[in-house]
Amino acid sequence: MGSLLCWAVGKWLNSGSARRLVDSETGEEVVLPRKRHDFMFIKVEHWGLIGAIACIVFTALSEFRMV
Repeated sequence: MGSLLCWAVGKWLNSGSARRLVDSETGEEVVLPRKRHDFMFIKVEHWGLIGAIACIVFTALSEFRMV
């Protein structure tokens, strides 16, 4: 459940679009890149997938008494 929640929150945080700002005096347009939410250079939603895979692996290993 934690992995699913981490993936959902990460998708929500990284779903924003770039912002366009226009200078009213010059008419010049500037595009600000969207914010990127990551941890250790990996997007937050990918950590949910990593956590889910780790849980599956550790559960499988514990069934065979390898851990």
